[in-house]
Amino acid sequence: MSHITRIVSQVKIKDLALLEKAARRCGLELVRGKTRIKGYYGERQEDRCLHVLRIPAGQRAGAGSYADWEIGIVEGDEPGTFALAFDRWGGEHNALVRRVGDNGERLQAFYQAETIKKAAAGLGDTVTEKIMPDGSIQLEIDTTLRLGV
Repeated sequence: MSHITRIVSQVKIKDLALLEKAARRCGLELVRGKTRIKGYYGERQEDRCLHVLRIPAGQRAGAGSYADWEIGIVEGDEPGTFALAFDRWGGEHNALVRRVGDNGERLQAFYQAETIKKAAAGLGDTVTEKIMPDGSIQLEIDTTLRLGV
C-alpha cells in the first residue's frame, strides 16, 4: 500500500518552468527526470512520476520530519497538463506539507501568481505582488503603459 496521493485541483499546471519558480518560493527544487517519488515507504516502483520537487539537500537538516520526501509531478488529466502527488502523512509535522499546504494549495497559489505575472508581462503590464497576513497573494496589475492612460 502506498501513501502517495494524487492531488485533485482546479489549477491546471501547464508550464514546468513556472511550476519551478513557484516551487522555489516554497523552498523546493525541481529535479527533472527523477521518476520515483520518495515517501513513507521509500521509492517504490508503483510511485512513478515525470519529475520531483524536493527540499534541497543542504536545507533538510532542521527542516522537520520527513524532509527527504518528495512531491511527484505526474501527467495531468488533460493532455499537456501536470498534476502533483505526494505523501501527506504526518500532517503539520510533514516538512513538505508545511511548505506547500496539505493539498499543495500554497504551491498552487504561487503557480497561479507566476502564471498571471508572465501573462501580464507579455502584454507590457507591470505587476505588484503582496503576501497578505493570511498567506493569500494579492496581485495588482498596472495597465497604464499598455493602455496609454
